Amino acid sequence: MIKSIYPTIFVKDMEMSTNFYKKLLNLKEKRNFIPQPNVHIIILGDENNNLIEFIKNNNINSENPSKCNMSVIVHVENIDKMLDIIKSENIEILQGPITTDLGAKIIFVKDMDGITIELIEEDFN
Repeated sequence: MIKSIYPTIFVKDMEMSTNFYKKLLNLKEKRNFIPQPNVHIIILGDENNNLIEFIKNNNINSENPSKCNMSVIVHVENIDKMLDIIKSENIEILQGPITTDLGAKIIFVKDMDGITIELIEEDFN
């Protein structure tokens, strides 16, 4: 039985990356540790145990540590509140807000490591 699934993002600058997600998604630091030399891990999460793991590994290419085409989809309660946060933090909007045929509202932003974040307000009921 799956307890949780969460992404890992390899970052160039741990402080910039984690601050971005703290401000955008109101996440709090859950863990902060160094499991081996030159590797720093921080896990951010919310009160519902939605987590994102960030790894700064000085042993890999620092120019593009997340060498993959990856995006993170975050379901949010209120896209308008997210838009207010995005604007107040001067985060560039790649696309949106968009409303789909099914009524989902979506905004795409990008973090400083090139990860596309899809913020979506959608009712699955």
